[in-house]
Amino acid sequence: MAEMPKVWAFLKSFDGGLTWEAYSNGMGNVTVGRLIIHPANPELLLTATTGGIFKTTDGGLNWTNKMSGNFKDIVFKTNDPSMIYAASNGKFYRSTDTGETWIQIIAGLTIGSRGVIGVTPANPDVVYFLLANGNNEFQGLYKSTNKGVSFVEKSHTPNIMDWSCDGSGTGDKPGMTLKLLLIRSMKTLSIGWR
Repeated sequence: MAEMPKVWAFLKSFDGGLTWEAYSNGMGNVTVGRLIIHPANPELLLTATTGGIFKTTDGGLNWTNKMSGNFKDIVFKTNDPSMIYAASNGKFYRSTDTGETWIQIIAGLTIGSRGVIGVTPANPDVVYFLLANGNNEFQGLYKSTNKGVSFVEKSHTPNIMDWSCDGSGTGDKPGMTLKLLLIRSMKTLSIGWR
């Protein structure tokens, strides 16, 4: 197995992973939280990073910062990749022009310290946003039925991020990687961490 170069941003392999090259021109020294690839154009990628949202239209050769901040999550709207959702420090952002410009959505949301986004092909207009507070405890699960324009709180208890099996405690899972998975039926939400 080839040794990976010491870089925090984006790596690319042209030989099935035997060797790797840094493809992070324009990114600087950032850590990538999540990378998404446009479903119809593999040269168009966006990343949620510690330095903001970066976009490339040439397969990663050159990157442009489209929004500053510490972003951890970014997802395409199902069936419409021109619409993208992103999360930074518990704030929800939305783009309607394939990541060129971003607006923060506040309607129905509180601000937490960490947020993750869930979408599903079963209902492309629905967006879920799960928030953790400053203590990494469950702050709330919010649902949008209008493509992320506004949200309604669906739950804020129990503390599903607690170490207990029933969410009755006040502890947290420090340093966890939080993910929100939506099952195709939209009747099942799965929240996981590691």
